[in-house]
Amino acid sequence: MILFDLLCSKGHAFEAWFRDSESFDRLLASGEIQCTLCGDSNVKKALMAPNISPSKTADLKVAEESAEKAASASGEKAGDKESAGAAPQPSMAVQENPGALTGPAKLPVPEKVAEALQVLRQMQTHVEKNFDHVGRHFAEEARKMHYGEAEKRSIYGEATREEAEDLAEEGIDVTQMPWLTNRNS
Repeated sequence: MILFDLLCSKGHAFEAWFRDSESFDRLLASGEIQCTLCGDSNVKKALMAPNISPSKTADLKVAEESAEKAASASGEKAGDKESAGAAPQPSMAVQENPGALTGPAKLPVPEKVAEALQVLRQMQTHVEKNFDHVGRHFAEEARKMHYGEAEKRSIYGEATREEAEDLAEEGIDVTQMPWLTNRNS
């Protein structure tokens, strides 16, 4: 897989993954690659900086620093006894806050919106690949796991606002996220 930075003819920047460079060329020629913001199919590769990976030691240090930042942001310390006994939670890499989505005139900044959509798509892909889809039975399945009637696992599905509020009142930890429709770009 290869990640390309792309630009549409309207100047919107976005990223997309491809099987290989030839797949990109084939999809571009057929007009199947579209801007994630405006749908423009007049797309070209943007200049990209090479991705040079630091040593494994540096990678480990960055990962530890990120974990410490996340823990301090949530009010916990890495290695807290309370968090040590907790069940492992699913994790995913998320970029640091890319900044405000609006500019000085409070209008959306296309590049920031495209970045936010890309991160949301990455999160959605992670959930689809690693969680069990339980559809409209989400609240029921979450309760069964919480009360020990079913094996604990990562699930996703649909719940009404009322169902989500009821789960939270019962002490069942749920998270909501917007769900993007699938696109072939």
